[in-house]
Amino acid sequence: MARPSILGNDPPTEAEVNHALECCKAVPRIREELLGMEQEMSDIRERLDKAESQNEHELYEFMLEEKEKKRQQKWEALEKLIRAVLAIPHANAKAAVVGFYLDGKALKEIRDPRGRTLGVNRARHFKKLGLELLALELRKLPEKS
Repeated sequence: MARPSILGNDPPTEAEVNHALECCKAVPRIREELLGMEQEMSDIRERLDKAESQNEHELYEFMLEEKEKKRQQKWEALEKLIRAVLAIPHANAKAAVVGFYLDGKALKEIRDPRGRTLGVNRARHFKKLGLELLALELRKLPEKS
């Protein structure tokens, strides 16, 4: 009798895996956007402190509120993705996805939970498995939230 698949009876479709891949590839861009928004918000706060008229003060307050809403939305999206990645049930697959996509490490530098280097071929295998498991976790996300 064959061992049951870790992906279960309903494996992710290719489209779901591609969506998970795009989400992972977007993490560095989202981080940069969040840093940029923080800088813009600090600039707006400085201008708010230097505002001379009431209209100018209200304008900067409105701009600051809008930036804060956008920043909060991006932060929540990033947080959901990170939670989904950390919910991957296979330890080596989780280590490969975290190492490659979240930490930006090369495949040869990725380590398993015990601290041993996975190696390029095993890291590539576990990265693929991790993306498939992440697709399953992302499928569950609307149910959780």
